[in-house]
Amino acid sequence: DVIANRAMGALVVDLVFATIAGEMVAECNNFVRPHDISLAEGQRVTILVQIDRLALNPGVYQMAALLMSRDMTRHYDWIQTACSIEVGGARPAGAPHQIDARWDVVDRAA
Repeated sequence: DVIANRAMGALVVDLVFATIAGEMVAECNNFVRPHDISLAEGQRVTILVQIDRLALNPGVYQMAALLMSRDMTRHYDWIQTACSIEVGGARPAGAPHQIDARWDVVDRAA
């Protein structure tokens, strides 16, 4: 939950995923994929985020949550370990984040 002590316009909510060693591996926020979040003084809200697929290698990760100004110069709140998550899977790849892709082979012989 977020409770606004004063009116706050154009807020950025940033979720950062990192390995247990602290290496940042993924991030999402409402600045890159724009969604306006503004709060009136005294307003209490729950901000819901839907992540369709978190394409990380198997392992344990920590998620930080930040609430900051639109220009990202002021941090209003920062929970460094908001939660830990465990990603399951049989086989990790070399990079920590796996990009979803579709593959096709086009025969150019004519």
